[in-house]
Amino acid sequence: MSDEMRTLLRSVLKEELQVIKKEISEFKEEFVGFRSNVIERLDKLEEGQEKLEHRLEKLEEGQEKLEHRLEKLEEGQEKLEHRLEKLEEGQEKLEQGQVKLEHRLEKLEEGQEKLEQGQERIERKIGNIPAQYEHLENFIGTELTQIKQNQERQDRIIEILAARSIQHEGEIKDLKRAINHQ
Repeated sequence: MSDEMRTLLRSVLKEELQVIKKEISEFKEEFVGFRSNVIERLDKLEEGQEKLEHRLEKLEEGQEKLEHRLEKLEEGQEKLEHRLEKLEEGQEKLEQGQVKLEHRLEKLEEGQEKLEQGQERIERKIGNIPAQYEHLENFIGTELTQIKQNQERQDRIIEILAARSIQHEGEIKDLKRAINHQ
């Protein structure tokens, strides 16, 4: 190869090398920037991963707490169901008691109705007492009047009979004397 060519080749290569150096230098700068950017991003990713791990731990703790609360809620629900069963049993007993009370109330109402009817009969009878008393007084007055009249008649008859008896006795004595004197 000739010297000229070599010189030309060198100058072309030199230019090309300068361009390549420049590009390498730019690439190096970009690479350093990219590397620092990647490192920064990796640091941020590591921080983010640590935060995620921390949040995951908190989520796991929260999940454990939720599971514990869920267990308590289930226990509470079982207790509520048990209480509800007792309430339903109590309600059934109340309903049965209410039926019995209604039956007893019906009997009481029937008894009260009978008492009211009896009271009305008694009140009617009591209301009739003055009229019956007046009737009885009139009846007794009439009967006493008749008894007095009968008594007076009987007294007159007795007086008549007594007078006749005395008269007959006198006649019997006279007859006895007459018989004895004969």
